[in-house]
Amino acid sequence: MMIIHPEKTLGQLFEALLEKDGILQSRRGPIKTALKHYSRLLGSNNFHECPFETYFQSNHARNRLIDEGASRTNADKRNGSIHLGQDAIRNLKNNVSFALRRAVELGIISPQQELLSAKTQPRNFHKRPLRHEYVISSKYILDPIPIGLTKEVSEYEVWSTKIVNPARPGNLLKRQASFKSHRRDLLQLAGYLVKFKGFDRDSITLTTLITGSNPFDFLTWYIERQGRVTRGAILHLAVVTVLARYLLITAHADEKAEVREIVEELDRFRSTLGLPVAVVDKSKRWLSLSELEKVRLSIYPLNARRLGELTDRTRQNMQHTGCSSHGNGRRFASAVLTSLLIGLDIRIPLRQRNLREMLWNPANPEDGQNLYRHHGNWYLRFSGKELKVSFRRGAVNSIEHEFPSDLANLLEEWLWTWRPLQLSGQKERQKGNECSRNGQEFVFLNMRGGPLTSFRVNEAFQNATYKFTGTAVNVHMIRTIWATEYIKATRNVIDAAFMLGDTVETVLKSYAKLLDQDCGKRASQWVAKTLENEPPSVNGNSGISHDKLEKILRMLKASLPEGNSDEQLLHSMKDLLK
Repeated sequence: MMIIHPEKTLGQLFEALLEKDGILQSRRGPIKTALKHYSRLLGSNNFHECPFETYFQSNHARNRLIDEGASRTNADKRNGSIHLGQDAIRNLKNNVSFALRRAVELGIISPQQELLSAKTQPRNFHKRPLRHEYVISSKYILDPIPIGLTKEVSEYEVWSTKIVNPARPGNLLKRQASFKSHRRDLLQLAGYLVKFKGFDRDSITLTTLITGSNPFDFLTWYIERQGRVTRGAILHLAVVTVLARYLLITAHADEKAEVREIVEELDRFRSTLGLPVAVVDKSKRWLSLSELEKVRLSIYPLNARRLGELTDRTRQNMQHTGCSSHGNGRRFASAVLTSLLIGLDIRIPLRQRNLREMLWNPANPEDGQNLYRHHGNWYLRFSGKELKVSFRRGAVNSIEHEFPSDLANLLEEWLWTWRPLQLSGQKERQKGNECSRNGQEFVFLNMRGGPLTSFRVNEAFQNATYKFTGTAVNVHMIRTIWATEYIKATRNVIDAAFMLGDTVETVLKSYAKLLDQDCGKRASQWVAKTLENEPPSVNGNSGISHDKLEKILRMLKASLPEGNSDEQLLHSMKDLLK
């Protein structure tokens, strides 16, 4: 269920032009030859395998590449290269330009997909202007961490994350990645006590964090800094509350009453805060799916426009040594990965953790845990604890999607060409970082051959979107954009919930306002159609008072034979009111 339609290869584009009689019979041969020559100049010997993101770009960039490609192939026919004279080059440019322009006119390829320039308005994500939506405090997290507190936090982590723990309620189970965030919040509270309340860092324990007024002082300080109750404040309170419940469960019998009182006090404090105020302006983070697709195509490092923007020296080095062996090979690999991840997420809006933790089996792709191959096609599957909603109606929840067909070639390019290049960046102590268990390995790797982190994935998405559009979009925001566009277009909440991996109730709670839009307009249209477009009167009842109308309605109901429909009753009312 994809919103973005796949673009055609150069060969498919030519076949579609023939099907739509878009080329005169006399020009079909020369144009086919021109497209094949153009494909070979771009590095694809088979024009049926030359992808859209490689062949489609501006006239200037395309003509420059044709000129450079033609000059490279001067008469060296032994290796299958093409020698083109000036007239042939001119005809090649004209025929390729005609074919692409005609394909756009006939709707074979999308006109809005012209690749964005990386040089027109160079933007550095890290130097972007701040949005000033919330107050950013100076560093106060506890650093370094005392040995005693480190030991306590480690024990807390094991208790929270181990699979089997009879003493732990199910709602206190945490994944390793979740506990990492939990740990950071606890260290911020500890840092506040040291920096702003004068505590000795070596005296800080987990019990200190919930004792007396400490958690309430921290939360009050945090809220006053922001000038309102934000979602961040509620999350900090939730972390402290979960810690208090852990300490209640693990406390000695003579300490439980005191800790229980703290838990109750934290719950009462939460009830006084009310609902948090939204501080993030989503409109400042919003790009349409079609704009995100344009970014995805543009960030791919080997498309014609990107190659056209490289220096002559860089292109010459790449021609001699190849992209993967070039000094910037792993940087190119990261750009390919970003292109693939953005493309995948706007087609199947996966959670970030599913992108980062996706596993496959390189030795036997048919046996991949999350990404697997079956009869030549790629599929995605996740189940149980790999999903936020682990169970549905008492059964283990699972989802499965066919990998988007228009990204399959890019996926295989990543797996067989670029992923091994990232593995080559591993240092000795990093060997094996790509491995999980049972022969499974992480599909997507960073430049050092290890699994992706949440920070790096968000940074890659925001860098790419800001670089080309001036709007930084993170991974989670893409889910919001996808759901908004899909529900607006289809009004189908059930399908949206399936694609998002959420419950229908959660999606309705978040996106019900989209269903409310234009309700009045649709209701008016329905009434006008039902009443055969009769013009409304002042009070909507043809000038008759409501009391009188109710009396007429009761009389009509009593006089009509049993079994008459509401439509017959409506017609009787209309006849009476003429």
